[in-house]
Amino acid sequence: MTDGKGSATSDRTRAQRKAQRTRKQLLNAALDMFAVKGIDATTIENITERADVGKGTFYRHFPNKDAVVAALTRETLSELTDRLRSSKRAFQSLREVVDHLLTVHSAFFAGKASEFLLLFQGRIMLGTHRFSGPDSEAPFADYLEEIRNQIAACDQGKEVDASRIRRLSRALTGFVSTALSFEIIGMPKDRIEASMAMLRQTFVDSCLIFLERESAPAPAAVAGAEKTN
Repeated sequence: MTDGKGSATSDRTRAQRKAQRTRKQLLNAALDMFAVKGIDATTIENITERADVGKGTFYRHFPNKDAVVAALTRETLSELTDRLRSSKRAFQSLREVVDHLLTVHSAFFAGKASEFLLLFQGRIMLGTHRFSGPDSEAPFADYLEEIRNQIAACDQGKEVDASRIRRLSRALTGFVSTALSFEIIGMPKDRIEASMAMLRQTFVDSCLIFLERESAPAPAAVAGAEKTN
C-alpha cells in the first residue's frame, strides 16, 4: 500500500517525465521547421502545429523562439564536445590530431544535417553569435577549448591563439558542409566518399600549415627595426 507522500512523489515524477517529453517534442518540431523554412521564417505557430500542441504549452517551456534556438544549439554543441572528448587518444603528431578532429566532425554531422544547418543559420560556427547570453556562449566556448586542448597536448604544450582555434573550427565545419552539399544535390554515397577522400589530404595539409605558421612581424614594425639599426 502506498502512503500519501509516496503517491505525491510518483505523481510529480510522472508529471516531470511528461514535461520532458513535451519539451523534447517541441525541440524536435522546431529543428524540423528550422531546416525547412529557416530560423527567421519559422514562427512559434509553425513549431506548435508541427509538435501538435497549443501555444500555451510552448510558453510553459520556452519564453520565445530564441530560447528554443539556444536550447538546440546547447544540446548539439555539448554532444559534439562529448564526442570529441570520448574519442580522443594518444596522438603522435599534429597531423593525427587534425585528422581526428575532421573524422569526428564528419561522423557526428553525417546524420545530423538539421543540427548542422541550425548552427550555421544561428551563425554560431561562423563566430558571429546571433543568440547571445551565457546559455548559448558557454557550450561554444567549451567546444573550442576541447579543440585547443587536443592540439596543445600534441604540440609540446604550445599555446595556440584563440582566434586560430575559432578559424580552425570554421574550416572543419566548412569541410563537412561540402560533403552535405553533395548529398543535397543527390550525388551517390560512394561518389561522395571518393570525392571527399581526394579533398581530405589537401585540407589536412592546409590546416597544418595554418596552425604551424609563425606570425610574421608587421611591415611597419620591420621598417622601424631597420631604421633603428
